[in-house]
Amino acid sequence: MEKLIIAKANSEQEADYVILGIPTDLGAESKRKGRIEAPEKIRELSEKWFIPFTGRIDETKIYDAGNLKLGSDDILKNIEIIKQASLKYFKKGKVVISLGGDCSIKYGLLSALNELDKKISVIYFDSHPDLVTRKKPYYGSVMADCMKLNNIDLSKSVFIGIREIEEEEMRVIKEKKILYFTPLDFKEKSIEKIFELIKRKVKGNKVYLALDMDSIDPSFAPAIGCVAPGGISSTEMLWLINRLKTLKPVGLDVTEFIPKYDIGNMTGKLVYKIIYEFMAR
Repeated sequence: MEKLIIAKANSEQEADYVILGIPTDLGAESKRKGRIEAPEKIRELSEKWFIPFTGRIDETKIYDAGNLKLGSDDILKNIEIIKQASLKYFKKGKVVISLGGDCSIKYGLLSALNELDKKISVIYFDSHPDLVTRKKPYYGSVMADCMKLNNIDLSKSVFIGIREIEEEEMRVIKEKKILYFTPLDFKEKSIEKIFELIKRKVKGNKVYLALDMDSIDPSFAPAIGCVAPGGISSTEMLWLINRLKTLKPVGLDVTEFIPKYDIGNMTGKLVYKIIYEFMAR
C-alpha cells in the first residue's frame, strides 16, 4: 500500500503525527458512493516540494499506520474497531490524522477520545450539524450520538460552515448553547474575529477538529457526498486551519471526499493541503 509521501517516521514511537486511513461508506445515505477510495487517493496526491504557509514540516515525525480493515455490513462493529485503533494512539499522546471515509467514523474517533477522561471541544466543519437522532449511528447522527459521551463537551463545541439545518438540530443547538457560524457569518464578521470567538468558546478544553469536506463550497471541493451550495472558501478553510492548529488539537479527521467525482483532483489536492498545513509547525 502506498504511504503518505511525507510520512518518514519508521514507527509510531518516533512520530508526533499518526496517519490513519478509515475507508468506509457504510454510514452514508447519499446516492454518491466511493468514500472508501479516499485514503488511497489522498496518499497518491501527496507531495512535498512546496513549503507550507506557516512553519515547517518535519517528515521524521509523521507515521503512516495504513488503513483499518473494516467490515462491509456492521456499522457498530466498525465504530468499535475505529475506537480501539485510535485509542491506542491517543493514549500515547499522538495527534491522529484520520482519512475518511464517511462522517460516521467521527463517532468512533470521539468515542476513543471520551476514554481519556479529558473534556474535549469539537470544532465541527460541516454543511450539516449532524444532530439528527437515530437508533443506529449514521453520518447524520454523529454529534447527536456524542451527547451520550460524558467527555465530549457540546456546550463548548463549535460548528463551522453549516447551512442545511433541520428543526430538531436547531433545538439542540439552542438548548446546548452551541456556537455556530454559517458561511454568511464569514462575510459579516472578520475571519480573525471568528477565530477569537472560537478560541474563547473552547478555552479550558482539549480540542479536536472534525472536518467534512462539504463545509467548503462545492465550487472549491466538488467531489463530496452531499452538495450544498454556499459554503466557505478554500482560502478561508486554510486560514482557519493555520489558526486552529495553535490550539494544539489532539486530532483531525477529513471525511466525505469521493475521488471519482473530482475535477482535476482539485478536491483531493485541497484535502492534502489542509492536512499538510495542519502538520506544519
